Amino acid sequence: SGIVLQDSEKRRFEIQSNEKKVVISDDTNNQICLDGSKIEVSVGGKNKITLDGSQCEIQIGSGGTITVRDGQVVIDGTSSISLGAGAAEAILKGTQFLQAFNTHVH
Repeated sequence: SGIVLQDSEKRRFEIQSNEKKVVISDDTNNQICLDGSKIEVSVGGKNKITLDGSQCEIQIGSGGTITVRDGQVVIDGTSSISLGAGAAEAILKGTQFLQAFNTHVH
């Protein structure tokens, strides 16, 4: 069961709840879910932020995730990971650098 609200511009919002879960959604597939100790925000069904007692995870479509957990930041990208124009230095690829360093000749 749920409650459906509509504003003056005919946008529709729905609130659903059960024992420990409340979901607020709109007609453009945006959603906020409060589920016990977890909060999830979804935009357009593609991008999502999930917060719980141990981590924060950001998903950008199917392109990758950023997870912060226990003082560690994990970035998973499907094709590449890069820093923006304001970055002080480029990313150094450790495995490729080590191979080049170990095979160089003086």
